[in-house]
Amino acid sequence: MALIAAGFSSFAVSLLIDNMDTRAEAISATALCARTLSQ
Repeated sequence: MALIAAGFSSFAVSLLIDNMDTRAEAISATALCARTLSQ
């Protein structure tokens, strides 16, 4: 399940990265996604 969450987070960020102002925003989005899926 953790691998699925990590893969999904990476995929989501790869789709959203063009809309992010900074890499930090992308990282925080990934962390938020992973935290949500892990709960």
